[in-house]
Amino acid sequence: MKKVLDFYAPWCGPCKAAEKTILETAKGLGLNVEKVNVEDSRPLFEEFGVKTVPTLVVIDGSSEIGRLSGAVLTKERLTEFFSRHC
Repeated sequence: MKKVLDFYAPWCGPCKAAEKTILETAKGLGLNVEKVNVEDSRPLFEEFGVKTVPTLVVIDGSSEIGRLSGAVLTKERLTEFFSRHC
C-alpha cells in the first residue's frame, strides 16, 4: 500500500507555507499524508536520507517510489507528483 510521508520541521517557514496546499491537494486525490517531524523522528529521517525540509516521500511497503523536495510546492506541481507516484 502506498503512503505519502511529509517530512517537516516546526521551525521551517517553507514547511508551514506548503502545509495547507499539500494536505488539500492530497485530500482532493484521495490520499492520506503522514506528517513526520524530523526533530521527533530522527531514525525515519535518517532512513530515508532526507537532506532538506519540506520533503515528500512516497513509499510502497518499505520501498521509496517517489520524492519531491523544495520550498515551492504548488498545487500543480503536487498534483503532477502525486498522480505520477500514487
